[in-house]
Amino acid sequence: MLSFQKALLYKIYRILFQTKKMLVNHIVFYVSTNILSFHHLGIYIKEIQKNPFAILEELNFEYTEQNPDFEWNYKVLSDVLSHFDGRYPRLLEQLDQAKKIYEESDVLSTYNKFLERFESNFPNHEIMFEKMLINDLFFKQFPFQKNFKLWDQYLSICGTYVLLRYLAINLSYSKDTLEDLIDILSKTFTVTGHSEFDKELSGYFNDNSLNNLDILAKIILI
Repeated sequence: MLSFQKALLYKIYRILFQTKKMLVNHIVFYVSTNILSFHHLGIYIKEIQKNPFAILEELNFEYTEQNPDFEWNYKVLSDVLSHFDGRYPRLLEQLDQAKKIYEESDVLSTYNKFLERFESNFPNHEIMFEKMLINDLFFKQFPFQKNFKLWDQYLSICGTYVLLRYLAINLSYSKDTLEDLIDILSKTFTVTGHSEFDKELSGYFNDNSLNNLDILAKIILI
């Protein structure tokens, strides 16, 4: 690996692992380590596309708090996931199960009920998702995936996180053990990690103007 690649990799993982520490030097609203990690990483990736030698300490990582709007989020998610209808059979059953939950119920109240149970059953869920995503980044060799633009790689990370959260929150309501959750997420990773899912997902985000940091911050707040 070239020295420049090593330096880039070091800075990216420094962002992901040291988000809380970076808050000391920047006036931001604390939402969660996940949200801020995504936001900081997006700012850094945008900057290094203009200046490959950007210095982390000189960047403005200020974060403006976004108001959760799951009804809007659900519409966006429904449109995104409909794009994959029939493309990935291993994922289809889980997507159908999650979709049916909202077909004859109030979206917001149902989501809040499911989210409350999810957070109660898995109080350390943020740490779990962080570890899963870090493992996924290493597996995919981010940010050095072949024939895949750096910003598009970032979009796919955001989309993968949202998909994992959406399925985990909704499907673990009736399957609420840790083993059940692992089964749900492992099935998802068998698709996202061994297909063109990442490129298709980032392509959809780009084609539908879901690719700027403000929009992404709202989508991630699932």
